[in-house]
Amino acid sequence: MRIHLLRSVVVSLLVPGFLLGGTITLKDGTVYDGVIKKLGSSYSVKLADGTMKLVANADVKSIDDPVFGTNTSASGSTTPGTPKPLTPGASGGATAGAPLTSTDDFARVQRQADRVDTPLIGVTLWQKFVDTHKQPADQKAGQAELDTWKAMAKDGAEKVKGKWVVGDELKALHKKVDKLTEEAVKMLRGDQTLNGVKKLEDILKIYPNSFPANFEKGYYSLVKITRVEGSNKLIDDSISSLETAVKIKPNSAEALSNLAIAYNWRRRYEDAVVSAYKAAQIDDSKEIVQNLYNALDNAPPGMRKNNPKVVAIMADASVLFSRRGASDKAGWTYVRPDYGSDHRHSEGAGKSERKGIVGSGTGFLISADGYIMTNRHVAAAGDKMIVKITDEKGEEKNVVAEKVIVDDDQDIAILKIEPVKDKPYAAIKLAEYDEPPVGTDVTVMGFPLGYAMGGHVKITRGVVTSVEDGKQECDVIVDAQVNPGNSGGPMLDKYGNLLALVAMKTLAVDESISSYGLGISTGRLRKFFEHQKDKLKPVIEKLEKGKKGTTAMTTEDIATQFTKSTVMILIVSGELPEGLK
Repeated sequence: MRIHLLRSVVVSLLVPGFLLGGTITLKDGTVYDGVIKKLGSSYSVKLADGTMKLVANADVKSIDDPVFGTNTSASGSTTPGTPKPLTPGASGGATAGAPLTSTDDFARVQRQADRVDTPLIGVTLWQKFVDTHKQPADQKAGQAELDTWKAMAKDGAEKVKGKWVVGDELKALHKKVDKLTEEAVKMLRGDQTLNGVKKLEDILKIYPNSFPANFEKGYYSLVKITRVEGSNKLIDDSISSLETAVKIKPNSAEALSNLAIAYNWRRRYEDAVVSAYKAAQIDDSKEIVQNLYNALDNAPPGMRKNNPKVVAIMADASVLFSRRGASDKAGWTYVRPDYGSDHRHSEGAGKSERKGIVGSGTGFLISADGYIMTNRHVAAAGDKMIVKITDEKGEEKNVVAEKVIVDDDQDIAILKIEPVKDKPYAAIKLAEYDEPPVGTDVTVMGFPLGYAMGGHVKITRGVVTSVEDGKQECDVIVDAQVNPGNSGGPMLDKYGNLLALVAMKTLAVDESISSYGLGISTGRLRKFFEHQKDKLKPVIEKLEKGKKGTTAMTTEDIATQFTKSTVMILIVSGELPEGLK
């Protein structure tokens, strides 16, 4: 599916009139007059009425602009020239002519932004440029980029086949892909495997970002490997599809575990061990732990003895093998996820096909009588929830939690555990502000990777890099590290007040771009409480508003005070384990 002109994009830019206008003519005869900016493989055009048009490079016939110059090829297609550098004009705007103060930095950030897969990272990159480059020309040019990326983030833009897609066209694409995915999965789990695989290929032609399509294509190539002789092409096809699935959803234990099997068949033994180990860190189910055992068992003896990565994994995984009964008597197991209702983006969405404890997340107490906040995708991933709490003696206890609210609109859920008489739980208070100021110190608490890193609260530190308003599910961006298992945990300011609920992380597209933690602000949490006030009246009445202190708490103080308030949530599929019924 070729995306032409994104006619549905209508956004208001924050700082109008900072560049001279130009004209861009499309191959279909459409002409736009306005401020033209290069954005990856497209151009954005800000019109006189403040609206913005996003135009694919392939649809452009010519450009006449004081920044880009006039450039039309003989065939009618445009080959954009190098933008002319900008310098502050007498009117306070920007004019063509003299160079930016930081031309190299500006170009470097442009290159980084062109490679990102989510507009929120583009926002963060340009916000950092604006914050660190104070010369007027730098500020104006950087702010222009920042406003464009904010507009894209607000409209929920997504990069599809190298082009940014937004608005009604993106909704239509998602709707079509969801329908095709449901049909494909139904075929694959029935008796129409070949038709199902063909439909997967059709999906990937129009939407390469589909996790289910990439996963299932890799899965069926993998299954066929054991049935076909001379199957290196099948192995390579499986590896390619599963590697793409992991890039789209890096916390999929199923994709990582199956990828380990494919690596093993290709005799990429170290890759197999590392991939299987990552899977077991996310989900230490019996099948996935057995696949890790097999990956290590198939590795050459010299690798098990001398390869530092493999040696370290062997030492770390021995406890898992003992707990799950892994042995050389069991073979490989191909594992599959259940995609739930969202075929594109949900972290752990839908209930697992396996039974027992199938995953973990984080939550935190928001009232003294046992109400706990976490993410929807944590609460929706299982039939039952077990909360691990620390009592007044410092001992851990497993408590069954009731699902009170699993919100349909936001990634928020409320659980409830029974209060202990005369022993109130230590609750975390919501900050007074709706949005944390950019630059606010933040402490993230939670249980990343579950028991793989030990069963105690882990802490990371950082700052709020940006706060966004728009269609993105998360509006607070921090540079503190988060990982699978952190979902549903608290982001605290330096006074110990909640500034956001951890929801997800971004994926770094290369080593020059860091990943970021994403959270849901207290302002959005308050709107959630207002929307659910009929069901949450008991907890709303007991919510306390956090106060800004006079003295900032140290990280050690925050850890000491709020470790008991932060809880691990075990996700149970099927019936509760014995002893907890």
